[in-house]
Amino acid sequence: MATILLPTEVAERLQEAYQEALEALEKAPAVPATIADKIPLSAAVAFADAQDGSGLQFIPSEPASDSTDPVGTLLVFVDPTGPHEAAAIIAAEKVKAWLNWAGLLSLAGGFVDLVFGGGAVRCRNPAGGFLEPDQSLFLRGRSQPNAIIEVAHAQTLDSLLRRLNLWASPRGPGPARVSLGVKIEYGEYGPPPPTIDVYLQLAGQQRPSGMVSCGAGSGCRAPCMYDHTLFLPVNELLFGAPWLTRVLVCLVLAALVPARSLVWGGMIAAWDVLQGRRSVLHVSSACVRSLFGPWWGVVPVDAFHIRKAMFSSLRMARRVREA
Repeated sequence: MATILLPTEVAERLQEAYQEALEALEKAPAVPATIADKIPLSAAVAFADAQDGSGLQFIPSEPASDSTDPVGTLLVFVDPTGPHEAAAIIAAEKVKAWLNWAGLLSLAGGFVDLVFGGGAVRCRNPAGGFLEPDQSLFLRGRSQPNAIIEVAHAQTLDSLLRRLNLWASPRGPGPARVSLGVKIEYGEYGPPPPTIDVYLQLAGQQRPSGMVSCGAGSGCRAPCMYDHTLFLPVNELLFGAPWLTRVLVCLVLAALVPARSLVWGGMIAAWDVLQGRRSVLHVSSACVRSLFGPWWGVVPVDAFHIRKAMFSSLRMARRVREA
């Protein structure tokens, strides 16, 4: 099929309307925003191709028309499942990467992955019924997930905490040893800035034992933004693995985690200071606190990564960069 090229003036006008529509989506993500009315299908297709077609929809004004180039409305929308998938997948992938790299370097898992992602797998709850998380992580050879991720976008915080409680099963060890919950919050266009809260609840606990928040701004990685990092216990993530396997993984992580944090986190922090996003005192204070760990037996989960993926799915990338 031949590529359709839009006149420069039309393309610029549509691009400007597209940006305005994205700003409207930030105010009300649940309501599709109009880019253009009475636009020919050919022009809509050409514009969508230039934007990769993501989140765009063309609605003909006359569905029954026999015209080869019908006129209609071009809309942009946010996929409601996008934030759930983006936040859950990035959290699961980061935890999985740390464990599998540590397993490979220590030879604890041989040359195969220690853990694998099970997605939104349906699991039986010992308290009764079934549970289905947004993402799950399984130890190789086990039929129940050792870790799950639940995300609340349109749902309330109470709803998220109730789901974490079902996974943790305070009345006894639940189907998951580690439960991560992500609550997405964003206000109207402008302040307050978009934020996420990440909760950690372990098996047998009645409420989350850890929580970090991450709002707008660059958000340094640990140790320079130590307060934006949760540390998941390796013994729970690898529950059911041999004792020696867990010790070897902990030894490798004890070297990898601080090394990556100091080098990569230090570079991000220095750039933030140069850009005026963080003060030298703020970064120095976070670094000093981070020197004391924990470095043994933990896998870091950085709220920055989750926030970046999730707000990109909400078409809020520009706001994420705002300090």
